[in-house]
Amino acid sequence: MREPQSRTIEVDVRLYSPYNDESEEDTLKVRVKEPAKIKTVLQALFEKHQKLGESVPAFENEESFLREILLLKGDVIADLSDSVEDGETIHVLPAIVSG
Repeated sequence: MREPQSRTIEVDVRLYSPYNDESEEDTLKVRVKEPAKIKTVLQALFEKHQKLGESVPAFENEESFLREILLLKGDVIADLSDSVEDGETIHVLPAIVSG
């Protein structure tokens, strides 16, 4: 039996300061194969834009990453393991800390 080919989707990643300092645009288009997770989209983005990847905390340790970065999918707080669909927007913001 032949397996279905995975489809490529396009996701917008909207960067906010200071993460957009390394990019000429605030919103970058990322193409990945589905099914895709936010982590997959960010990995593809950082591979293509290496300087940007250097300015964002490493996400090998998800708990540490999410202390420094706030991810939104649309207007909902998201997690690296959340699925993304074609045409969705992921927002990458610094986490807001108050004391």
